[in-house]
Formats: sequence, structure tokens, C-alpha cells
Amino acid sequence: MSLTALFNKTAMIKQMIQSDEVDELGNEVRTPHEFQSPCEAQQVQSDEPEQAGEAALDTWKIYLPTGTDIRTGDEMVIEGIGKFELVGNGWDARQGSPDVWHVECVALRVELWEGNGS
Repeated sequence: MSLTALFNKTAMIKQMIQSDEVDELGNEVRTPHEFQSPCEAQQVQSDEPEQAGEAALDTWKIYLPTGTDIRTGDEMVIEGIGKFELVGNGWDARQGSPDVWHVECVALRVELWEGNGS
């Protein structure tokens, strides 16, 4: 059985892609690109920094299928968990059998899930 068969959640990923256009001030125009991917998400740390008051800082490890292009600054919403911002680029984990190859990334949860069933 492939590792990705165990991914039981869906991530909506939003990336801002470079274009050849510039705005009236000469700044590069980026266009949004959204796609869905099966995933698995596991919280690896939770902190409540003194200077942040009651705000929690939750760090998660997100697992995606091999070949998923994921980069720092991308946004991700995982139903039932929340909205995330990626920290650093995703990396290919290609050790062992190709059945267990996948992409891993670290993300900070920036909003709790407020949809149905929460």
C-alpha cells in the first residue's frame, strides 16, 4: 500500500505565481493559483509566547504526495483544522521504497477551522 493512501484530509493550496505583467508603478504582478491535494497533518509543537498574550503559536508538519510543488509563503486550508502559512519550502522525502515517497513541509496555523463540524 502506498503512503499517500493513508492521507485522509484535503488541502486547498494557494500560491502566488510570477507573471510577465507589471502594474502602473512597475511592480511585478503575481497571479493566484489554487489547487487541491490529499494530505496528512500532524501538530508538532504548540507555544504561547509571553509577548503574544493569549495567542497560541502552533507548528504542524504537513505531508503531501510526491511531486507536489509547495513553497514558503504558500497558504493552505485544511478542512477541520484551519488555515496555514508555510515556513520554508517543501522537500521531497525519498528514502526507502517509492511507495513511501512524499513531500513534507512545516507550517504555522494562522487561523482555527470555523467551518461545519468543528
